[in-house]
Parts: sequence; C-alpha cells; structure tokens
Amino acid sequence: MKHGQPSRTALAAAAHRAAHQVLEGGTIFFDPLAVPILGDEAETLGQGAGEHPSRRAMRSFIAARSRFAEDALGEA
Repeated sequence: MKHGQPSRTALAAAAHRAAHQVLEGGTIFFDPLAVPILGDEAETLGQGAGEHPSRRAMRSFIAARSRFAEDALGEA
C-alpha cells in the first residue's frame, strides 16, 4: 500500500461493487457511491467484468457481504 493511495484490496472491492451496479443494477446491494468513486474507470471495469462471466460469483459475494454488513450496522 502506498501512502495517500487506496489499497489494491479496497480498489478491487470498489470495482466489484461498481460492476454490480452497472451489470446487475445493484439488485443485491445498491451502492450509489461505487460508480462515482471509480469515475470513468467504472464503465470500463463494468464492460470488462461483463466479458468475463466467471467474475460474477465474486461480484455477488462482495455485494452480499456489503449487504450483510450494512444490515448488521443498521440493526446495531
């Protein structure tokens, strides 16, 4: 991780969340910030993810994990 830069893990999670918004319309977890955070890169990542259906499982996992975390936070 570089000082002042997001980690690769954080960027990957953001990319999966943004791709979930673009490709699945945020059906599991609606994240209005995922696409704006990535900016122009979000559309490119979404298109790339759409070309690789095998990545859908990871997108779904990230979306479900986010949904669970937000629901648990809401209950707390």
